[in-house]
Amino acid sequence: MRAVVPALRPHPQWSAKQTIMPPIAYLLLDLASRVGITETLTLELGKEGRRFQIVKPAPPELYAGLHASANTKPATIGGTWSPSMPKGDVASKIIFLYFHGGAFIQWDGRDATCELIAKKLLEKGGADAVFSVPYRLSGYGSQNPFPAALQDALSS
Repeated sequence: MRAVVPALRPHPQWSAKQTIMPPIAYLLLDLASRVGITETLTLELGKEGRRFQIVKPAPPELYAGLHASANTKPATIGGTWSPSMPKGDVASKIIFLYFHGGAFIQWDGRDATCELIAKKLLEKGGADAVFSVPYRLSGYGSQNPFPAALQDALSS
């Protein structure tokens, strides 16, 4: 009902769609976390092909402080370049490192999740390239607990 009556919306200039989408997104994320479905990320090239790059962990001494854990170790991850991996003098290029949303429990850095934002960063954000990182997702049974995603961010 809030979405129908403009005076009841969280912000008077919001459309009905803007009012209804946050609660729907919350319900979907909450459902995914309660059901316990943990997506498994793959290092296969997939439809991204050569734009998908494997990223090895950095030297162990770099994973200190919040990045350090006795139980969670850095792992090999991947990432997707948009529009393609930069060539030549990368120091002169503007490269955005993009970490997708999903509350650390769903989605990945592949085109299905990140292609739209990558295009916007290229068109409107001044980026020459965007590297989208599919960090390890936390899941049930202590799968990829903190600081797994943080370690993956450092690796990328």
